[in-house]
Amino acid sequence: MNWQLVLEDLKVLLSWPPIGLVTALSFVTRFRSAIDDFLNHLVEENIFGQVFKAVPPSQKADAGGGMYNAALDAANFCQPAWH
Repeated sequence: MNWQLVLEDLKVLLSWPPIGLVTALSFVTRFRSAIDDFLNHLVEENIFGQVFKAVPPSQKADAGGGMYNAALDAANFCQPAWH
């Protein structure tokens, strides 16, 4: 068995891209229901500006009618700390 080749293969498998992919996939599968719930409650989003507005489930039902602006005012803001 060529141990040098095995060592090089291990270096490739344990580098940051495969480890990052495994970490991201495990994160998504573990928190799939929470991510799905958050995406269902989004009222407004700005992906690259990182501004997300999510309303609680009770206010989401009211957001369909005239309470839309009130739901936006009461929305939770997820903004980066540097703003």
